Amino acid sequence: MSRLGTEKKLSSLEKPREFILWPELCSVENNLQTSTFKMKRNVAKEVFKAQIDEMYVKVTKAEEAREQQAASSLRK
Repeated sequence: MSRLGTEKKLSSLEKPREFILWPELCSVENNLQTSTFKMKRNVAKEVFKAQIDEMYVKVTKAEEAREQQAASSLRK
């Protein structure tokens, strides 16, 4: 995914760092889409809150580990 983002010249904000696969479709029936098939972002945010929070924790830990590794390599 990283390679593809670089090839397409995406900024770092446009490159996903973490994602989940969810087995259920977003639909009007499960209240994640409007009748015009637009995503209900506020509902999706609540439905996926635990997964979103977990992804932020993983990304933060990975960034901290990279920073620590860079700092330790500079000290050598």
